[in-house]
Amino acid sequence: MKILSKLKVYVAIIGLIICSVKSFAQTDPHFSQYYAYPLWLNPALTGVIDGDYRASANFKQQWGALNSSFLTAGASYDMAPKKNFAFGATILNQRAGELDFNYLTALVSGSYRLRFGFEGLQMI
Repeated sequence: MKILSKLKVYVAIIGLIICSVKSFAQTDPHFSQYYAYPLWLNPALTGVIDGDYRASANFKQQWGALNSSFLTAGASYDMAPKKNFAFGATILNQRAGELDFNYLTALVSGSYRLRFGFEGLQMI
């Protein structure tokens, strides 16, 4: 009998833990021009640019007819100050409707590039 009551307590505790964990399954941002936000698309694209630096920004407002629409905004910057090294940073903010849900994240990325080929146009 004691084993059964202990089992009930353990099951209840595990159930509370599972139910109390926050779920961010619906916070995956989707932009219409996803290619214009390369560091969010793939952080490995840091420094894969023709120039010395790249800055990009994206904004999306979904369901604008609602009182509090869903807003997603992001900005990124990356540069290659040395021949083979590059680094970048990206910021993403999401705000969801009348629930006042806000998700803000900032990420940094770095890369080391290996150029090969006849003109050095290929990178790893």
